[in-house]
Amino acid sequence: MSAATTLVPEAHAQTAAGADTESLVSYRFNDYDEDAYAPRPVIGSPERYGVISQQFQLTTPVGSNSAINATATHEVMSGSSPWYVLPGPGNRPIQVMSGATIRDHRNAVSASWTQGTGSSGGTTYSASYSAERDYHATAVGIERSIPLSAALTLGIGGSFSHDLIDPTDAQLYDRVQHAQKNTTSLFGSLAWIIADRWPERIASLTMLSRPHPASFARALKIDLEQSLRRGARAWS
Repeated sequence: MSAATTLVPEAHAQTAAGADTESLVSYRFNDYDEDAYAPRPVIGSPERYGVISQQFQLTTPVGSNSAINATATHEVMSGSSPWYVLPGPGNRPIQVMSGATIRDHRNAVSASWTQGTGSSGGTTYSASYSAERDYHATAVGIERSIPLSAALTLGIGGSFSHDLIDPTDAQLYDRVQHAQKNTTSLFGSLAWIIADRWPERIASLTMLSRPHPASFARALKIDLEQSLRRGARAWS
């Protein structure tokens, strides 16, 4: 079960050239609760996952050719997550849940500044920060779009993130007590815009998103949570 509401006060302005610009302020509230597994046999905590999320967003033009976007998020989460399924007596499935009930909250802020909003090319600078009880993440990035023709656009960009973890139960479970990781990413893209410019040539449009197979396979080997989730899908 989930619920969401959005409050959008409107604010409009006109550029010197007469083109419409728009400022947007929105508030979103989500209440997500998962149904209980009963009477299905369960190993671990039977309490399911619940998340209450509040998000505030501001988007506003700056001058005639740039814009600022800012977002603030507050989340409260609790419950346990399904790990994998085991065969039980009479081949009845037994759902294995995470051993401890999660009680946590997250606060996050992000901001971006885009130059070139009035043209087909532009540059976006971004920064974000997220904090939980035992995890903190900071990231900065830059993206640039370069039009090569009326229908072809080159995109390039990069980002840097700093992640810091201090587990609250490290001593109880003999886990690492402090760790940090710095990650640098670079990307490039080539977009051929057909649907927007020649809609009469398009019968249908499908958007796909999938990680690189090599990166996904590496994550399964080193990330326990990813491996357990994959096992759950294999059993179900």
